Amino acid sequence: DVAFNELLAWCNRAASPPLFRPIHLLAREDYSWSESITEQSVRDPSEVGSYFERGGALLCLLYLLDGTDCHFENLSSVDGFPVLLDVETLLHPRLPQPDRAGSAESIASRQVWDSVFRTGILPRWAIYPGGSPVDISAFGANDFFPPASHDIECANINSDGMTLRRASGSERASATRGS
Repeated sequence: DVAFNELLAWCNRAASPPLFRPIHLLAREDYSWSESITEQSVRDPSEVGSYFERGGALLCLLYLLDGTDCHFENLSSVDGFPVLLDVETLLHPRLPQPDRAGSAESIASRQVWDSVFRTGILPRWAIYPGGSPVDISAFGANDFFPPASHDIECANINSDGMTLRRASGSERASATRGS
């Protein structure tokens, strides 16, 4: 987190206006604290273009750093900037892929993986439980998402009637589309 945010600050010193919004950190030897991030949609329509321009710069940087997993839950909109919240998948290793004798599926998969789509910022579809397809990308995600399989809770705890159920209000909104 510290190194990534120092990189963002370094890039901002070379850019006018700034392209990135670093997260304020208080770093210690074995741990650190991060500022609390409150997601905000871009309110002024004239700022939407700047938001996505900054998003393009972030996309480029994350591609160069072999970033993955930058879907709607790992990117937030703050002060008119897209902000990466989870940096643990930067410098992602490239694992060798099984050779499928040059099949079309293997070639297409490799081309997608070697492109900016690997980051997860651009449209990326997933099938949720129940079979509904949703775009989970940072910039293409719908306003609300069906509850994920991990959004469950226990009901009637400490009784013979204890069961699992979907957590109420577990749909999640996304403000990363800039609107």
